[in-house]
Amino acid sequence: MTTKRIAQRDYIALEKDLALVYSSDPESIKVAERAIERLLSEAKRGICEIADRGTTFAQVLEILLLLDPNPVLLSSLGRSEEVDYSWQWTGSLLAFEGELDVFVELYSAVTHLRLVEDSESRSRHGAKGGATQRKSDVKEDIVNWWSQRGWRIRTNKSGAIDWLIGNWAAFCDEYGIISDTPAPNKKTIYKYLQGLVHQSQKKQSR
Repeated sequence: MTTKRIAQRDYIALEKDLALVYSSDPESIKVAERAIERLLSEAKRGICEIADRGTTFAQVLEILLLLDPNPVLLSSLGRSEEVDYSWQWTGSLLAFEGELDVFVELYSAVTHLRLVEDSESRSRHGAKGGATQRKSDVKEDIVNWWSQRGWRIRTNKSGAIDWLIGNWAAFCDEYGIISDTPAPNKKTIYKYLQGLVHQSQKKQSR
């Protein structure tokens, strides 16, 4: 029933694709529908695997059951009361009769649930293990940021890294990194980006 966790960079990209639910273009609608399917999959995975049964868990569950009233999920969680299925997801935006904003709400709720999951994981691994996991995730996000747009920021690689460190809070917010995660030092970021070139270096190689 569960699936593999969606990588952080891929999960963040879903937000842009989900925005296409309001589009009238057939191709854009297909992109949005694929994003919805991945979001529902991630919501189910989180509900089934995360131990914390707090407010965030309940919020994801309520929205998920509106969109996908899976009887197996209901019974496994001991739920028996009736749920309003008027928003049930059919797999087609053209046939969906519910409020489109519900997908954005689910995305936001699942985002918080993933943060709970990350916190649980660090607790299980202890301070040392948690720190190692956090560093690994940050490295992946920095490389992803560089590949997407970092290589074009400022006039050289050093300036781009300075920009990243100076805008670390915004970077953490964008990539879903826990807000108290410290920025790596400049030397460490250089190591993360070893072998990846800046636009100024690309121009020189022409």
